Amino acid sequence: SKANLWMYFGPLLMSFGLTNLASIFANKPVEDRENYRLHMLTTSGLSLFVYWFATFIFDLIIYEITNIFCWIVLFAFRTDALVSNNWMCTFFLFVFEPLHILPLVYTGSLFFDTLLSVSQFFQTFLVIITLIPYFVITLVIGNDIDDTAACIVSIVPPYAIQNGLRIAAERACGKPVTAKDTWSGVFVILFAIQIGCGIIFALLGVLVYKIKSRAKSKVKSESRKVSNENKNEVVDEDVTELNDMVL
Repeated sequence: SKANLWMYFGPLLMSFGLTNLASIFANKPVEDRENYRLHMLTTSGLSLFVYWFATFIFDLIIYEITNIFCWIVLFAFRTDALVSNNWMCTFFLFVFEPLHILPLVYTGSLFFDTLLSVSQFFQTFLVIITLIPYFVITLVIGNDIDDTAACIVSIVPPYAIQNGLRIAAERACGKPVTAKDTWSGVFVILFAIQIGCGIIFALLGVLVYKIKSRAKSKVKSESRKVSNENKNEVVDEDVTELNDMVL
């Protein structure tokens, strides 16, 4: 049936498109650091919390508009996984997906200092984490996976939406998902994973930022110390030379 066919290829195509879009949001923070805009803003009094919060809200709005539009298109074309089940089970998969992946993208961007390097990395990285779960679970084991195991794999951002759409397509062929099923079964677990992992990735980003900041401060202090020692050596040599001339 169409639902079975879509179960194999639809989730991959949707997650691939939406995840690839996420790589764009890593560019702005790196560009701000590369061009010293962030340094200028922080020295002018802007707190890092306000900077990251504003960046997140702006990117979230753009990402949500795109995701919801994609869901509307699928619904308009009467995709079985959407129209045969209660609309909430798939709609909130699309809504919560940006909360899952944006913190991961921001955290990863902290390891890069140039726009070119971060864009090349994330385009490759996001393709890999999108394709590997799909090929292993869908093609190698033929979607024969327990819901609990699938939910564990859903910690990987692209597979969360792949898994939800796969389950929705399966249920469309048999017992459709009801509103009660959405908020008491596997879908509410997927929603919790998307939100919970997003929070964990955000906290990880804060930790990475603090470690990098401390390491950078340590390097600067050591550089100043070496510089001062070199200056003292120069002064000592000059003084010794002057003393010799006077004598």
